[in-house]
Amino acid sequence: MGKMNRRDALKVIGTAGAVAFFSIGLQSALGRKAKAEPRFVPGAGREGKLTNDELSKIDADAFISACARCGICSEVCPSSAIKPGSGMYPELTDKTLNKCMGVEDCGLCIINCPTNALGMAFRDTGLKAGAGDHHWVMGPKDDSERPLSGNSGGG
Repeated sequence: MGKMNRRDALKVIGTAGAVAFFSIGLQSALGRKAKAEPRFVPGAGREGKLTNDELSKIDADAFISACARCGICSEVCPSSAIKPGSGMYPELTDKTLNKCMGVEDCGLCIINCPTNALGMAFRDTGLKAGAGDHHWVMGPKDDSERPLSGNSGGG
């Protein structure tokens, strides 16, 4: 194989740049068009956990708008129910849905969300994150009524 001349090197660099640009553009387009179903929003819980009325009050669009796709919710999920989904937004999947304990029985995803995206999603449901009641949370329970909205700084 011969030595690459400057013109060939520029072609390779240009092609690699175009591929990277297209990939980033495709990811951005997927992210903007992502549409979460309320039942797949992290914290929604296993099938039948929430009533149809509660499920209909989950604001999946607010979640998609505020989610930074940081992955913290999936890292803190004790049942490994949260997976990357459309546009890399975290979600429950058909396969993991029944692993999720739900916001009131767990809620670690919501409490640890740095952008409060999950808090905004559950704001109108009237549900409270119950993680403070469970053995996997370290330290004393400092707030028995953890609201899922407001400006508390955590998710």
